[in-house]
Amino acid sequence: MRSLTPNARGIFRLLAEYQLANKDNPSYQGLSFQDFYQQCREAFLVNSDLTLRAQLTEFKDHKLIRTKKVYLFVF
Repeated sequence: MRSLTPNARGIFRLLAEYQLANKDNPSYQGLSFQDFYQQCREAFLVNSDLTLRAQLTEFKDHKLIRTKKVYLFVF
């Protein structure tokens, strides 16, 4: 985590908090890209969807997240 930029840490933290808040919900399937993008924009963590996609690709490459075909993110 220390090697991440402040914005990347913020993105990961936001995703982790959302996942933890929904961990006991049996109908929860993940977070849509569009909803997550909106949350990241509101938190001033990204300025475009390309920026977020690039960061999520990094997280995925390092096996920090998993994605489903419909862009839902789960740990």
